[in-house]
Amino acid sequence: LYVLNLGFQTAGCSLIGQQIGKGNISEAKDYLRVTTCLAVTFILLQNSVFYVFRWTILGWFTSHEDILQMTTSVAWMAALGAIPDQYHGYIQGPLRATEQQKHFV
Repeated sequence: LYVLNLGFQTAGCSLIGQQIGKGNISEAKDYLRVTTCLAVTFILLQNSVFYVFRWTILGWFTSHEDILQMTTSVAWMAALGAIPDQYHGYIQGPLRATEQQKHFV
């Protein structure tokens, strides 16, 4: 669930950092908006797919009916709980680009 967010982190850091380096702050803000919208969209999409297909996904790891019942009943917690971590994974890139991450850690 985290690989796409790490890609957005790298893209955000690269694109925003390049624009800041060029002194083009308005373009950097545009890149920030676009990468944030894309990252949030993919985060919500990933977690929705995980939740909708939880029986299938968790069935890859076990065929025990009791375990499947227990794990699928709490899958919504995993889907919701991953959202802050995934967003944090993304936002590190733009923060690094602005050299402000040390203030947010």
